Amino acid sequence: MTDPDNEHSQWKSEVSRTLDASQDDIDGATLGRLRAARREALSRQIQKPLWQRPQIVVPCAACAVAILTIVNLQIAQRPQISETPLASTGLLEDLPLLSGEDNLDMLGELEFYIWLEEAGQDLG
Repeated sequence: MTDPDNEHSQWKSEVSRTLDASQDDIDGATLGRLRAARREALSRQIQKPLWQRPQIVVPCAACAVAILTIVNLQIAQRPQISETPLASTGLLEDLPLLSGEDNLDMLGELEFYIWLEEAGQDLG
């Protein structure tokens, strides 16, 4: 039994020899038309829009998928915002104390309070 790869190789070399031999018999007009058709086919390939070129489309698509995956993971890991009303958290209880006029005077003397705290730490 013969090897299929060997048979295929022999067939290819026979076809190649036949085509090479027949190329020498082609007249000048036909050879000129073949060359013109080849040039036209190559120029069409060069003029393809960017979105039709796989060497451009595949990396761009891969980058888009990677960016979408990263964004999706970031959104999924974001802490959930509580739906609890602000009043029930107790944060608004100190609002009247903080908005009083006495507290505004205290902010004006902030440097004194900072010094007092530092001095108290040095003494204690």
